[in-house]
Amino acid sequence: MSLLIITFLTALAIAWVITPLIRTMAKQHGAIDRPDGQRKLQKKPVPLWGGVAVYIAFCASLLIAALLRQPGQSVPARLTAVLAFSTSLLSLVGLLDDAFNLRPRSKLLLQFLAASPVVLMGFFPRELSGFGFTWSAGWMAAPLALIWLVGCINAVNLLDGLDGFASAVGIILSATIATIAIHADNLAAATAAMALAGAILGFFRYNYPPATIYLGDTGSMMIGLVLGELTLFAPDPSGRTVSFLLPAILMAVPFWDMVIAMTRRSLRRISIGTPDREHLHHRLIARGLSNHQALAAIVSLCLTTAAAAFAVSFLQMEVFASVVVIGLFGLLAALRITGHVELQLAFREIAHLIHQTQSSFHRQPLPDDTADGKSVTIIMVPQRPQENSVTSREAPDRRQAA
Repeated sequence: MSLLIITFLTALAIAWVITPLIRTMAKQHGAIDRPDGQRKLQKKPVPLWGGVAVYIAFCASLLIAALLRQPGQSVPARLTAVLAFSTSLLSLVGLLDDAFNLRPRSKLLLQFLAASPVVLMGFFPRELSGFGFTWSAGWMAAPLALIWLVGCINAVNLLDGLDGFASAVGIILSATIATIAIHADNLAAATAAMALAGAILGFFRYNYPPATIYLGDTGSMMIGLVLGELTLFAPDPSGRTVSFLLPAILMAVPFWDMVIAMTRRSLRRISIGTPDREHLHHRLIARGLSNHQALAAIVSLCLTTAAAAFAVSFLQMEVFASVVVIGLFGLLAALRITGHVELQLAFREIAHLIHQTQSSFHRQPLPDDTADGKSVTIIMVPQRPQENSVTSREAPDRRQAA
């Protein structure tokens, strides 16, 4: 336990001290996020690169934890080493994206490459369990783990649209994962989770609204990668089996925002990479909430899903936890906070498909009963209303009257 406390405090102190230095460097190099009156809602330009401070604090505290580990504790060193390597690659991708605004496909490819070392080193479950059943993923385990990691990277990245949003989510989820890992006697995952929680908390001092520095893609993608990996590895020290409900519930809030955004854009026939102003943070602000109130709302959502994750991990109350999470997002849709627009678009698409199906009955091919084997098509032509028609008998009478 002392190692975990040292790791947490070390990460917190490093992030607290170096974030102002990183902020100054970002200003000097022009790494600034400027308001545009549309998607970027801040009132003044804010430096980026806050993720660099989180990355340095995270990796430095992991290094110290590896040096202080007791003899025979090799797994924490292996996990922390591969996480440090993958987060280094991903941080570089984030810096490139902040500087050059990478194309979505190029960015996605680089994200897969950055997450690959974690999977190649074998830190992923081979079996998924839930509701009393266990499913062996077989050869699909590695691809599924890689897709999950990239999904987590983008989910947290998309959520980082308002002061403190991604940071608050990262702190709550990493603390939850650390608790679950300690309960499972998983020192490796607990150490990494405490390092991440301390690094984000030290940075949060400057990211709390009104923020003086942003995470940028460097920080949000790195947080997503570490959270995604720890949700898979924390519940079982062997890394063999994981309840599929636990990662899904832990990442429910960022994944909900990402999935409905993809659904919304697909139904509108636009690219899923096209930005809009209908993410969760935009919806909360549109409802009249201040930045602080919106942040309190996102914290409440994450605390609810964290409690559901504890119910799964500690009490095996999988049905109860599932009902809580589904009910939570159903309530958000019913209150027209998030999800209702996508439901309306889906119903409209279903109605359009039904209309097309009904229209197809106006053209019905007859059975093949002709001598030459050709089919005949009847075209249904609507008749004009009787009151608008003129009969052949009425026409001469009108001419005579004229």
